[in-house]
Parts: sequence; C-alpha cells; structure tokens
Amino acid sequence: MLVFIRENTTLLLGMFLALFTLSLGGYRNPVLAAIARKGAPPDAFRRLKWPASVLARAKRSRRWSFLILTAAFIVCFCLGVFLYLQDTQSSLIACLAFLPLSLLGMHVLYYLLWLCSYLVYACIDVGNTKFNLMFSVTTLELLLICLTWPVQGQISAATFGCILINLFFCYVFTAWAMQLVLRETLRQTTTFTHHNLWKVALTLCTEFLVELTFFCYGGACYFEQAYNVPITLLDAFYFVTVSFGTIGYGDIVPTCSYSKLISILITFTSITCIGVMFSSFLSAGTEKKN
Repeated sequence: MLVFIRENTTLLLGMFLALFTLSLGGYRNPVLAAIARKGAPPDAFRRLKWPASVLARAKRSRRWSFLILTAAFIVCFCLGVFLYLQDTQSSLIACLAFLPLSLLGMHVLYYLLWLCSYLVYACIDVGNTKFNLMFSVTTLELLLICLTWPVQGQISAATFGCILINLFFCYVFTAWAMQLVLRETLRQTTTFTHHNLWKVALTLCTEFLVELTFFCYGGACYFEQAYNVPITLLDAFYFVTVSFGTIGYGDIVPTCSYSKLISILITFTSITCIGVMFSSFLSAGTEKKN
C-alpha cells in the first residue's frame, strides 16, 4: 500500500482534486450556483478566492452533503500525506509534519484550480463559472498525468489503473461541460454567443482529443499487442484525430479488447460532439436573429 502511494502520489492528488470538484461544482450544486448568481464572473472569482468563505456559505445554507464530502476529502488527503511521509521519513517527522503539509497541499491545489479557472475566463471569455471549473479541473488532471507518465517502457497495473481513473474523470468533466453548453444555448441565455461559442467548441474538441489520445497511448504502454504496430504518443494522437474525423486510413488497427473499446468510444464521442456543437451554433444563430 505504501509503495503504491509513493509511486502514484501525483495521480492520487488528481483523484482527490476531481472528487473535491465534484462536491464543489456538482450538477445543480447550490453553493457554487449561489456564488455565481450574485454577480458577474469576476465577483464570483473573488468569492471563490477564500476557501473558508465557501465553507461558511455552505454551512449557513445548511448544505450538509457538501460539507460531508469536503470533510471526507480532507481526511483522505491528510491520511495519504501521513502514509507518504511515514514511508519516506521517520514516524516522528510524519506525525509532526503531516498536518501542516496537508493544509499547504490542499491550499495549493485549491488556488491552482482557482487560478486556472480565472485564466480560462480571461482567455475564452465564457462568463460561466461551472464551465470554467470543469475545464480547469480537466486541464490540471491532464498535466498531472503528463508529469507521471513514463518516458519509455511498460507501466505497472497500479499506475495504469490510476491513469484510467483520472482520464475517466477528465472525460466526464468534458462531457459535463459540453452538456452545459448545449443546455445554455437551447435556453437561449446570454452566456454562450457567436462571440465565444467557437472558442468553446475548439476547447472541447481539443480536450476530447487529448483525453482519447492518453487512453490509446496508455493502452499501448500497458498491453503489448494493443495495436498492430508499436505506437508513440504522436502516433496515438494521429490515430485519434483520424478516427475522430471518421476518416480511418487503416494503417493503425486495434487488436485487443481494450483498444477496440477505446475506438468505439472515439467514434461515439466524435458523433456526439459534432452534433452538440452543431445544435449549439444553430441555437445561438436563432437567438441572434431573434
């Protein structure tokens, strides 16, 4: 267990971040929605800048499920830090340092998420707090996966499992953001317009391509005969892009159950993403015409 935590610390941090985000920005989450409704996105970012104020707002609103999930996240994070320190340092250092390091690590993760969300808002100008949150978590998790990915050679079963879990969270968050875009455009709100919808579409397509590329490359690193030829990360991106565009040259062919399932996922994602983006553009065009 200790060896597993030491070898996959960064990936475990990504899982903790995803679970905490689910508790914070879950579907129809009243805490985040209440903050976002108070004013413009910059005002929401200023309120989200202080974790203690978010917890206080949740307590005043009696959102006990959110507080319970947050407490569980804190306990698991502290336990993980303690086990990591106990494995790498002495027991005395682990007992003295795990609590300060846990608080520091949680604040670093929180402010990385906040900073990434603010940068997304500044660059894309979407004006939707939930979209910024979902995209930011996905970006941070993909960066954590890149930091732990081996340069060459096979990956262990534990690392492969952690990568799949993180990629699953990334895929769910991206699909969540896409569903949010479709819902807001069909309601004909002013959040997504022709001014920023093309940026949103480009962002979502890029996120899907990167996530599916990691799915393919992870399978190629773990399974020896995942494809008919050995592939690199660039080859995996090429295969995903060609499959996403429904071209299919046939030079790279999946040969095991995992790679075939990922190919099915690529096709399903491509059809869904193109359909949702096309419907969103039509709805935004109708709104502009009206």
